[in-house]
Amino acid sequence: MPQEIRMPALGQTTDELTILRWFKQVGDTITRGDLLLEVETDKATLEVEAAVSGELIEIVFEAGEVVASGTTIAYVADASNDAKPDVNPAEFAASQSVEQAVSLSQPDETMLETPEPSSTSAAYAQFVESQNVVASAMPAARSKSRVLARPTARHLARQHNIDLREVKGTGSGGLIEKRDVQAFIDKQLQKTAHSLRNAPAHKAVQSSEPVDTPVPPHRLKIAQQMTHSAQNIPQITLSVAIDMRCAQSFVEAQRSAGNTGLKMTHLLLLAISTALQQHPQVNTLWLDDGPRLRHLPHAHVGLAVAKDDQLLVVSIPEPARLALEELVTLTDAAVDRARRAKLSVTDLQPAAVTLSNLGMYHIDDFVALVEPGKTGIVAAGHIIDTAIPKDGSIHIIPQMRVRFSVDHRLVDGVLAAQFLTTLRETLETMVCAQ
Repeated sequence: MPQEIRMPALGQTTDELTILRWFKQVGDTITRGDLLLEVETDKATLEVEAAVSGELIEIVFEAGEVVASGTTIAYVADASNDAKPDVNPAEFAASQSVEQAVSLSQPDETMLETPEPSSTSAAYAQFVESQNVVASAMPAARSKSRVLARPTARHLARQHNIDLREVKGTGSGGLIEKRDVQAFIDKQLQKTAHSLRNAPAHKAVQSSEPVDTPVPPHRLKIAQQMTHSAQNIPQITLSVAIDMRCAQSFVEAQRSAGNTGLKMTHLLLLAISTALQQHPQVNTLWLDDGPRLRHLPHAHVGLAVAKDDQLLVVSIPEPARLALEELVTLTDAAVDRARRAKLSVTDLQPAAVTLSNLGMYHIDDFVALVEPGKTGIVAAGHIIDTAIPKDGSIHIIPQMRVRFSVDHRLVDGVLAAQFLTTLRETLETMVCAQ
């Protein structure tokens, strides 16, 4: 039977994605891993790979349409299944109304299985054709209920409290682009400036009053996540001061040897991944539905990246298993994609622990909130020369203060301490042995 291709959950602050283009067309043979389509979230443009192999027999949503995560966007026929229903699609479609087709597409609890295809299966023929009727009817219904616009355009419109129905789209099929909203804003500003120039003096004074604006969607999403974290995730935070003499010497030696891009962030990623390998209990996610535990097979590490007034977390694949040069290249490329809003699906792989490094801003230390859906977060400050008494004398040692906040439902204090100890030992001794 045909296999569904669903829109993956790729947005970090929204469940809606805009299809930019399809790399494959109906009739094409696709292989698992092929680039299938390009989509846009509110923050980035992403390429989606095919999760199944076979012949692409139907595209439900075309370029320019906005689709929610989890929605079926295409159908693929299994290459090994040559059976086709013996039915005239035109005759069946003519005998069914759109309302009947919609009811067929939403089976009740007794309809647990889709009929298998065969040359004599009228039930299967009805199922297939009902999907075709629904697919052809849905775009028209959607066009009446909402304006077609890219997430970036919607985001800008919400920021400026603009009704998108007043904006003329210049994209394909009337799709409203971000530039269309910006042009509308510029036009309104010109009108406002003209009005102010010709307004009485007392009205001009009013423009200096505080102005309330809607919270931008990405800030609202961050607010919701952080509020959820503070109110619903029981957290404990452990702290350690790490002797960074070994790490500093190691970085200097690597840079002298030609690995000029190596930074403390890369070593922190390596140390966190090493700790995850040695303490796999930490490499587990708490899922509220159930609740359930999800044990991750790979020691990926999330990296917090600032982009304008937004915050993205990109996944760095198993830093402890990478050569240093490869770690630098992959990390820097992921950060660059995040700042250009061009994330790949690989950048969004699940990671239990996130690194937030504010050392480059000369922050001594700080406590970070555990992001919902994560197990912990490592907060790293900058390296400070610290006077340490030892053997009756004072030694000046460069130290980095690191705090590890964890979801206490998953990680107890002892396990968190063991994880943090492994991280510290990796930076103090193990990196020098490489």
